[in-house]
Amino acid sequence: MGATSGNNISAAIVGTRTGSGWGTALSFWTNNVTSGAQGTDAIQEQMRLNENGHLGIGTDNPQNSLHVNSASDQATIRLTSADNSFARIYFGDQSDGVR
Repeated sequence: MGATSGNNISAAIVGTRTGSGWGTALSFWTNNVTSGAQGTDAIQEQMRLNENGHLGIGTDNPQNSLHVNSASDQATIRLTSADNSFARIYFGDQSDGVR
């Protein structure tokens, strides 16, 4: 499903089969453009969870567990937490015991 347009469409979640097997993907579409004389909404795919469990933000073909792509700006991941708390990312493998 490519970029879609239609009156009064503001968002969509679409489940699709991938290939000829039973693999499926789930894509999330939002409206970030309004065009046309009657305010036709143009929705575009923003995020996809593919059949391998890979999550893509800004890409419809995620290659890793988390794949972030920005076509117009720097790809940025932001973590924030409450005051006097921590925002953390742990790196390691399954045997490290970090969960």
